[in-house]
Amino acid sequence: MLCLLILLAIGLYDLYDHLRSEKLRKSYKPFPLPSNDDQHRLASRDVSIVTPSIKTADSFPTFLNTLLDQDPLEIIIVTIPEWEERIETLVSSDQRCSQARGQRRIRVLTIDHPNQRDQIVKGIDRCKGKIIAMVDDDTSWVNSTRILHLLAPFEEDDVGFVAGPVNYVPKERQDPRIITAVEAIAIQKRRMRNNAMKTFYAADGSTNWCLPGPTILGRAEILQDPAFQRAFTGESWRGVRCNIGHDGFLTKWVLFNWHRLAPHRGRTDIPQARRWRLGIQHTREAELLTSVERGAGLTFGQMVRWSRQGLRTRVRWLCDEPGFWGMRRSHPYLAWRMVGDCVKPLLMVVWLGALCGTWFTPGYRWVATLVYVVYLLRMLADILDFVTDYPYCWVHFWVVPFVRLWPYFSDILVLLYGLDDEVWSNRDLEGS
Repeated sequence: MLCLLILLAIGLYDLYDHLRSEKLRKSYKPFPLPSNDDQHRLASRDVSIVTPSIKTADSFPTFLNTLLDQDPLEIIIVTIPEWEERIETLVSSDQRCSQARGQRRIRVLTIDHPNQRDQIVKGIDRCKGKIIAMVDDDTSWVNSTRILHLLAPFEEDDVGFVAGPVNYVPKERQDPRIITAVEAIAIQKRRMRNNAMKTFYAADGSTNWCLPGPTILGRAEILQDPAFQRAFTGESWRGVRCNIGHDGFLTKWVLFNWHRLAPHRGRTDIPQARRWRLGIQHTREAELLTSVERGAGLTFGQMVRWSRQGLRTRVRWLCDEPGFWGMRRSHPYLAWRMVGDCVKPLLMVVWLGALCGTWFTPGYRWVATLVYVVYLLRMLADILDFVTDYPYCWVHFWVVPFVRLWPYFSDILVLLYGLDDEVWSNRDLEGS
């Protein structure tokens, strides 16, 4: 009987959580654009772009052209000396990029060591725009992207950082005959994340752990503040200075207004009365396209890296700053979901035990069968939604249950793979 009660309790809570999440997701509203151009407080020429780059790909000029299409004030590329010549060559190989370089709209800077955060800060210090966009060098601001849509949340004075949805697969690969399982996994993972962004933001103004790293826009007054930069470049994990996780740090700084916390008071240029919040602009026009490696080993490694960063974020936020109770005061939905993610593996074990116990309890086998069928139907409905949204992925429909079940064992894999690793990207460069 105990197994039956546990099974029903978990099932009812799961149903409640699903319905609540759907209600929140549907209640999300994007930031509206001003009704006419004269009402825009910010324009594309108010935006400086910072791009840290290492092991730069041959497609770099194409990436730069997608940025130039948005007509920003400047593009600042920050690399290390051994890659400077290659970047200079790639920029010069494209007529439009070369012309922009001559006009000082594209600049290449270097630092003496590879570290994503240090490279970002080097670029930030040279920016002249009111808004600074931190953009990964494998991201494309595709044709549908309009920078004014990403700037719209900044029309509200208390919005500090902004991000939009991310997609992976370009049109030329949206074909069931050529799309790989790796790309389908990335699409499903991003599909879940994009939906969760709406849910979290509608619930309490937060996001699911962190803003999407490929492109984050922030106010220059925050990013150029000395207190922010000291904390950003000085953050460490078990005594090692952090290289990765800039997206998580930026999210935490704004969500919990770190400039107001005791360690940073008196050392910041931002008035202590100022309170910041996030802006999530989840519209088709704000969507960005980023790359995905097609090798199975690389994708497994990338999923582990994503999960590692998520686990580190949960441990740090729940146990250190701001702590569970501090988080709960300002963003209760985020706090609760973080705790829920931490206990997911345990809940899975309890649920499976309760399901088996109910199955072997005389007279209640039908309950276990019903619960199993309900979960199976929900999974099938999710697969149908996935195939409907991405018909070119129908041959890889199995990625839906794979990605859905991944969080239940990912933390264990992270611990085995290494929680302390500071690998930057798919290009497999170790940070310092």
